[in-house]
Amino acid sequence: MPRSPSPLTVGTLHARAVRGPRQDGRWYWRARRFVDGKEDSPWTGWATRDEALRELAALIAGGTLDAPRNPYEDVRTFRDLLECWIATRKERPDLSKRTVDNYVRKARHLAAGLGDVLLERADVLTLERYRDRRLRAGIASSTLALELNILRIAWRWGREVGVCPARALPRVELRARRVRPAVTPAPEHVRVVASRLAGWKRVAFLVQYATGARTGEVAALTWDAIDVEAGTVRLCGKTGPRVVPLAAEALEALQTLPRDDAGRFWGVSAYTVRVSLSMYMARACREAGIPEFQPYGLRRAAVDRFARAGVDIGTAAAFLGHSPMIMLQHYRRVSLDDMRTAVAAARLGALDGGQVVPFNRGAGR
Repeated sequence: MPRSPSPLTVGTLHARAVRGPRQDGRWYWRARRFVDGKEDSPWTGWATRDEALRELAALIAGGTLDAPRNPYEDVRTFRDLLECWIATRKERPDLSKRTVDNYVRKARHLAAGLGDVLLERADVLTLERYRDRRLRAGIASSTLALELNILRIAWRWGREVGVCPARALPRVELRARRVRPAVTPAPEHVRVVASRLAGWKRVAFLVQYATGARTGEVAALTWDAIDVEAGTVRLCGKTGPRVVPLAAEALEALQTLPRDDAGRFWGVSAYTVRVSLSMYMARACREAGIPEFQPYGLRRAAVDRFARAGVDIGTAAAFLGHSPMIMLQHYRRVSLDDMRTAVAAARLGALDGGQVVPFNRGAGR
């Protein structure tokens, strides 16, 4: 993509190219100034840099700067709206580059499917046609939902600056998302998957299994979080930091990781760990012919092992970084074998002297 022309300053006016270029080589310029402490945009338009310079000079010389105008008055279509909205996101210092890049990617798909539609004609049928085209292209419902959410955000911004109709953008129903079953893996299945993983994938898997940590906590690990002598690891999640002991096997596996010049813990980005680990685990399960489980299944497995080992709830919850209630409600999966063990331990059904009444199939005949 051609590099945008450098900004212009003429008197009190400052202009920069915010969109483009078009096929004729012109960029969309926006001039700004401050009036009584407030920002105003007295001119916008498609122009080369020299033409923009002449426009600014004419405004200064003609004395026509007293009448403020809407800098977005030329916005008519969804493409115009998305381009202007993206330009404002790029100028916000509070947004990270990753966030802006995500906006840009989603806006590119939206502009391709809705670009020429006039904003005043936005209706349910228009959005349903966009939805159907994207789903036929194989996009996931969750990704489509993110795209439509970006469109709603841009639409609200358009209403604020006076270019979109004063009504909410219609909502459309999305196809039901396939929900993966919440499988808690058996220890033998964990061993099978571990044997089929290699490199950072195997190490991340072992650490998550040994700590019951969230995938994001594992992905965000840094070398200063590992205390080899104490055999502990510091995890930082949504409930705050916590230091937990780390099993010897996982600790030894961690020390096999190379320390690259970029300082990356896993040799890949934290984003890659979060996104890819579940994919590699699912592939290993399919190849081994065992029930497919996700990284969160390792967290549930930790809760189950604590429960079956008789560890008190408070200790287990502190280890996992959750309250006891949340831990039991969302992560504990009670099996039929657990119930049988509980019945035997509590001696349910036993009468005097520990005798159990036998079931006589012939009684009552």
